[in-house]
Amino acid sequence: MSRKLKFLLLSLIAIAIMLVNPYKLIVVRGNSMYPTLKNGSILLGKKSNYFKRGDIVVAQNDTFETIIKRIKYVGGDNYYYSFNKHSAEFTLIEDCSYANLYRIISSEEQSIMHLVVPKNQYYILGDNRDESDDSRRFGSIHKESIIYKIVN
Repeated sequence: MSRKLKFLLLSLIAIAIMLVNPYKLIVVRGNSMYPTLKNGSILLGKKSNYFKRGDIVVAQNDTFETIIKRIKYVGGDNYYYSFNKHSAEFTLIEDCSYANLYRIISSEEQSIMHLVVPKNQYYILGDNRDESDDSRRFGSIHKESIIYKIVN
Protein backbone atom coordinates (compact mmCIF):
# COMPACT_ATOMS: atom_id res chain seq x y z
CA MET A 1 0.00 0.00 0.00
CA SER A 2 1.44 3.34 -0.99
CA ARG A 3 2.24 6.01 1.56
CA LYS A 4 -0.33 8.44 0.08
CA LEU A 5 -3.06 5.79 0.22
CA LYS A 6 -2.24 5.01 3.87
CA PHE A 7 -2.35 8.71 4.73
CA LEU A 8 -5.68 9.13 2.94
CA LEU A 9 -7.15 6.07 4.67
CA LEU A 10 -6.00 7.23 8.13
CA SER A 11 -7.34 10.73 7.42
CA LEU A 12 -10.74 9.35 6.46
CA ILE A 13 -10.85 7.20 9.59
CA ALA A 14 -9.93 10.20 11.77
CA ILE A 15 -12.65 12.33 10.16
CA ALA A 16 -15.23 9.55 10.59
CA ILE A 17 -14.32 9.20 14.28
CA MET A 18 -14.67 12.96 14.79
CA LEU A 19 -18.09 13.00 13.11
CA VAL A 20 -19.60 10.13 15.12
CA ASN A 21 -17.81 10.83 18.40
CA PRO A 22 -20.41 11.88 21.00
CA TYR A 23 -17.81 13.86 23.02
CA LYS A 24 -16.37 17.32 22.43
CA LEU A 25 -14.05 19.65 24.31
CA ILE A 26 -15.82 22.90 25.21
CA VAL A 27 -14.07 26.16 26.18
CA VAL A 28 -15.94 28.51 28.53
CA ARG A 29 -16.16 32.09 27.23
CA GLY A 30 -17.38 34.73 29.68
CA ASN A 31 -18.43 34.83 33.31
CA SER A 32 -22.11 33.85 33.16
CA MET A 33 -21.44 30.55 34.98
CA TYR A 34 -18.95 31.95 37.52
CA PRO A 35 -17.97 30.71 40.13
CA THR A 36 -18.95 27.20 38.96
CA LEU A 37 -17.14 27.62 35.63
CA LYS A 38 -14.43 30.17 35.02
CA ASN A 39 -13.64 31.95 31.76
CA GLY A 40 -11.18 29.81 29.77
CA SER A 41 -12.04 26.55 31.55
CA ILE A 42 -12.05 23.46 29.33
CA LEU A 43 -14.98 21.07 29.75
CA LEU A 44 -16.04 17.77 28.25
CA GLY A 45 -19.44 17.80 26.55
CA LYS A 46 -21.41 14.73 25.53
CA LYS A 47 -24.29 14.41 23.09
CA SER A 48 -27.39 13.33 24.99
CA ASN A 49 -31.17 13.16 24.73
CA TYR A 50 -31.77 13.05 28.48
CA PHE A 51 -31.56 16.21 30.56
CA LYS A 52 -32.60 16.95 34.12
CA ARG A 53 -32.85 19.91 36.44
CA GLY A 54 -29.36 21.03 37.49
CA ASP A 55 -27.53 19.75 34.39
CA ILE A 56 -25.08 22.17 32.78
CA VAL A 57 -25.65 22.24 29.03
CA VAL A 58 -24.28 23.81 25.87
CA ALA A 59 -27.14 25.22 23.83
CA GLN A 60 -28.08 27.74 21.17
CA ASN A 61 -30.04 30.80 22.22
CA ASP A 62 -32.58 32.74 20.16
CA THR A 63 -29.83 34.40 18.09
CA PHE A 64 -28.07 31.04 17.50
CA GLU A 65 -25.15 31.90 19.78
CA THR A 66 -23.62 28.96 21.63
CA ILE A 67 -24.09 29.39 25.38
CA ILE A 68 -23.34 27.36 28.52
CA LYS A 69 -26.07 27.43 31.19
CA ARG A 70 -27.67 25.33 33.93
CA ILE A 71 -31.14 23.83 33.56
CA LYS A 72 -33.32 25.45 36.22
CA TYR A 73 -36.76 24.17 35.16
CA VAL A 74 -37.87 21.30 32.92
CA GLY A 75 -41.08 20.75 30.95
CA GLY A 76 -44.11 20.94 33.21
CA ASP A 77 -42.35 22.92 35.98
CA ASN A 78 -44.05 26.03 37.35
CA TYR A 79 -42.13 29.26 37.79
CA TYR A 80 -43.06 32.79 38.73
CA TYR A 81 -42.17 36.38 37.87
CA SER A 82 -42.96 39.39 39.98
CA PHE A 83 -44.09 42.51 38.19
CA ASN A 84 -43.44 45.88 39.78
CA LYS A 85 -46.39 48.09 38.84
CA HIS A 86 -44.43 51.33 39.23
CA SER A 87 -41.26 50.45 37.31
CA ALA A 88 -42.83 47.91 34.89
CA GLU A 89 -39.96 45.57 35.74
CA PHE A 90 -40.26 41.75 35.64
CA THR A 91 -38.09 39.71 38.02
CA LEU A 92 -37.79 35.92 38.22
CA ILE A 93 -38.81 34.70 41.68
CA GLU A 94 -36.24 32.11 42.70
CA ASP A 95 -37.60 31.58 46.21
CA CYS A 96 -41.04 30.11 45.49
CA SER A 97 -41.82 29.32 49.12
CA TYR A 98 -45.36 30.05 50.25
CA ALA A 99 -44.14 32.77 52.63
CA ASN A 100 -42.22 34.60 49.89
CA LEU A 101 -45.03 34.36 47.33
CA TYR A 102 -47.55 35.56 49.92
CA ARG A 103 -45.30 38.51 50.79
CA ILE A 104 -45.17 39.53 47.11
CA ILE A 105 -48.92 39.03 46.55
CA SER A 106 -49.79 41.13 49.58
CA SER A 107 -47.66 44.01 48.28
CA GLU A 108 -49.63 46.73 46.52
CA GLU A 109 -46.68 47.49 44.25
CA GLN A 110 -46.15 43.99 42.86
CA SER A 111 -48.12 41.23 41.25
CA ILE A 112 -47.14 37.69 40.30
CA MET A 113 -47.18 36.05 36.90
CA HIS A 114 -47.39 32.24 36.92
CA LEU A 115 -45.80 30.37 33.98
CA VAL A 116 -45.24 26.73 33.04
CA VAL A 117 -42.32 25.37 31.02
CA PRO A 118 -43.76 23.66 27.91
CA LYS A 119 -43.16 19.94 27.31
CA ASN A 120 -39.74 19.17 25.76
CA GLN A 121 -38.44 22.61 26.70
CA TYR A 122 -36.01 23.83 29.35
CA TYR A 123 -35.60 27.07 31.28
CA ILE A 124 -31.85 27.73 31.55
CA LEU A 125 -29.96 30.21 33.73
CA GLY A 126 -26.36 31.21 34.25
CA ASP A 127 -25.05 30.73 37.78
CA ASN A 128 -23.84 34.36 37.75
CA ARG A 129 -27.27 35.96 37.34
CA ASP A 130 -25.91 39.52 37.02
CA GLU A 131 -23.78 38.65 33.96
CA SER A 132 -25.95 36.07 32.23
CA ASP A 133 -28.09 36.34 29.12
CA ASP A 134 -30.46 33.42 29.61
CA SER A 135 -34.09 32.27 29.67
CA ARG A 136 -35.06 35.34 31.67
CA ARG A 137 -34.67 37.23 28.38
CA PHE A 138 -35.37 34.68 25.63
CA GLY A 139 -37.66 32.23 27.43
CA SER A 140 -37.40 28.48 27.55
CA ILE A 141 -35.49 26.62 24.86
CA HIS A 142 -36.48 23.52 22.90
CA LYS A 143 -34.74 20.23 23.58
CA GLU A 144 -33.31 20.35 20.05
CA SER A 145 -31.47 23.57 20.94
CA ILE A 146 -29.29 21.68 23.42
CA ILE A 147 -26.08 20.56 21.75
CA TYR A 148 -24.15 18.93 24.64
CA LYS A 149 -24.50 18.06 28.27
CA ILE A 150 -21.39 18.79 30.34
CA VAL A 151 -19.84 15.64 31.82
CA ASN A 152 -19.04 15.95 35.53
